[in-house]
Amino acid sequence: MRFAAMLLLPLAAWAGDWDARAAAKYLDGRAAEWARWPRAAKEGGPCVSCHTTLGYLMARPGLRAPGETGPNEFETGLLAGVRVRAAKDPAPPTADNTQAVLNALVLAMDDARRGAGLSKDTETAFHAMWATQREDGAWGWTNANLEPWEVPESVYFGAALAAVATGIAPDGYKDRPEIQENVRRLRAYLTGNRDRQPLANRLVLLWAKETSPDAIDEAWSRQAADGGWTLAALGPWRDRPNAPPAGAGSSAYATAWAAAMLRLSGIHADEPHLARALAWLRTHQNADGSWDAVSMNHQYPAGSMMEKFMRDAATEYAALALATEPRP
Repeated sequence: MRFAAMLLLPLAAWAGDWDARAAAKYLDGRAAEWARWPRAAKEGGPCVSCHTTLGYLMARPGLRAPGETGPNEFETGLLAGVRVRAAKDPAPPTADNTQAVLNALVLAMDDARRGAGLSKDTETAFHAMWATQREDGAWGWTNANLEPWEVPESVYFGAALAAVATGIAPDGYKDRPEIQENVRRLRAYLTGNRDRQPLANRLVLLWAKETSPDAIDEAWSRQAADGGWTLAALGPWRDRPNAPPAGAGSSAYATAWAAAMLRLSGIHADEPHLARALAWLRTHQNADGSWDAVSMNHQYPAGSMMEKFMRDAATEYAALALATEPRP
């Protein structure tokens, strides 16, 4: 199984062709709202969610302003909460072991970013992750019937994130003899179930270096004439008649997600297809620093936490695509 260790480093975040400072301000404001939201409260601090705080922890380091020397209070708080929860004795595999995978991923990213080697906390998180792995090689995942991260296909998304976590962990963690059977089962699951997945899930495999080039070719073939991607292009998805209209043309979320995963796979920003996607993102940022996106599932009250979730994700992955350079 070939993984890639990836570090996220700033790349022209302050070059002036898009407003990184505004993006950071928007994302920090949403992290503050998330920290105050009662439904996000978990032992040790706010939980890590796929729509708001996972992408925040991925993108925010690449948005450091001159003079910012390290993680801010929101990043620090999220990491502290993960460490508290990861230290708990792992439960057996259940229908939902989402947090076990996300804990290992978040702490592995933090270790890799700091260049300090594999920490004891991350070792503990990986122990819990493998302890909750199912016999088929995947993990139980949240299923709230919500696209794109909480549906039955999201089990595959979670397994792909586990592959990423294992690959980015420092000190050659992926080659440890004691996890090779776990890795074998994970790879078998990813390979055996790949063809039934929406393109959005298969793009995560590019980050893990665990897919064939046909996913990249398919991404290029589904790219719109304007340089972006529509939501439908990253599907297939379920029909959601109560969702707000997605609007005509490319989607900021779909374009940001595809561009970020392609960049994390090592594709250079100057590659013609990717350059068109990044140009699309640069011209679709809002004055408040965000990129517009709406729920794929429901109409939520204007200004509510839930109404902003897809905007959070679009902004995080747009910033990640525009402001970071993957390093193998």
